[in-house]
Amino acid sequence: MQRFSLSAWYNKFMAKDVVCGMEVHEDKAAATTEYGGKTYYFCSEHCKREFDRDPEKYLSPTWIPVEMPDSGDVAHGENKDALKGEEAAAGARRIDLPVRGMSCAGCAANIQKNLGLLKGVDKANVNFANSMATVIFDPGVVKPDAFISSIREIGYDVGTVTIEIPIEGIVCASCV
Repeated sequence: MQRFSLSAWYNKFMAKDVVCGMEVHEDKAAATTEYGGKTYYFCSEHCKREFDRDPEKYLSPTWIPVEMPDSGDVAHGENKDALKGEEAAAGARRIDLPVRGMSCAGCAANIQKNLGLLKGVDKANVNFANSMATVIFDPGVVKPDAFISSIREIGYDVGTVTIEIPIEGIVCASCV
């Protein structure tokens, strides 16, 4: 009688998303693409678009996808209060940015890693669950537009807010 391992059978159908590093079940992959005679499986359309834009980048031996920590990962939202009060440290500032385009916790970890690499960033936290990036930074070294550029460079977007404020009592041009 031959021994049968359920985990070995299951892993036989698993693939690694080469963009974010997430394991993807081949039957349930959100997207696939063919490149160089091989099929690649992705956790999301976003990761597929990133791969299709520059496959060699992700197949390069120097590319290392973000590996997800086993527990307590801020990117999963489990430590959502981890950065509260951090801005009090020596003139550091805190900014919260709404991030669009994330489709998995691997995306959040990738953004978090890239933000953390910027000079002047003390801490970065990207929460996939609420689509927010929180950055504690030294405003004398780095400006918020660097965070937006960093997020957009790797294929995500930062939400913007438009607000209209009604002002009453204006009766002439001088009031304006």
